[in-house]
Amino acid sequence: MLRSLTSLLLLLLFMSAGAAPVRAADDASMMTRQQADTLLASGRLRHLRSKSEIPKVWWEAMGLDGMSDIGGPFSSGCTGPEPHRRLITGAISEPYAVLVTEQGGIAYFTELRLFKHKKDAVKCVYHESVREPRLNEIREKLGESHRTP
Repeated sequence: MLRSLTSLLLLLLFMSAGAAPVRAADDASMMTRQQADTLLASGRLRHLRSKSEIPKVWWEAMGLDGMSDIGGPFSSGCTGPEPHRRLITGAISEPYAVLVTEQGGIAYFTELRLFKHKKDAVKCVYHESVREPRLNEIREKLGESHRTP
């Protein structure tokens, strides 16, 4: 029993460390990594300078409320007075929005999320934990210069 639990925990840690994109197998509307990369490299997305460029009605579904803006204050550790989530970069082009965010706390991580606006809903259609060099690859596809957060 303990061995099974340990194996499960290791698998979960491995997946959350950027080993593979997270996809719901039963959701046909989810993108594959290849589809996400095609969209990122398409040139259709307009690079964001601030989260305020994203329609406010999308914010709740995207988790933007309470998130620090690009270049804004950020607490990367478990303590600190600043927000523990920050937008690193993003892009938008109806019906898609792309967010690359960082999360501070006991486990610091960065993630890529792609959202799709359809009718009156905004839904996450792709999610991937990212690290270098993938983070800079995403930035380059969005037309941003090569740099680290």
